[in-house]
Amino acid sequence: MLAGLSAYIPAVPARWLYDRRGSELFDEITRLPAYYPTQTETALLKEILPDIAKCVHAGLP
Repeated sequence: MLAGLSAYIPAVPARWLYDRRGSELFDEITRLPAYYPTQTETALLKEILPDIAKCVHAGLP
């Protein structure tokens, strides 16, 4: 927590913002069709996954 708050751009890890039930609710929300960020991120990763795999296999940064 201290490292995050003292960083160049201060931030608090999400795990410190929710209790157990809050985390469960957030997980449920991210699975709703109306919550597009997760779907968008997943779609983007699926699209670029072959390129990422090539870089990892080749040992590229």
